[in-house]
Amino acid sequence: MNDQNFTVSFLVDQTPEETFNAVNNVQQWWTENIEGSFQS
Repeated sequence: MNDQNFTVSFLVDQTPEETFNAVNNVQQWWTENIEGSFQS
């Protein structure tokens, strides 16, 4: 089996801190349109 890599880059008009906090707030962007309860 061949390993395949995928990389994406994009620019945002935010500070590094704002970007870091947004990316690490997975529940905000991953479950925004999902109904039901969240259990970790």
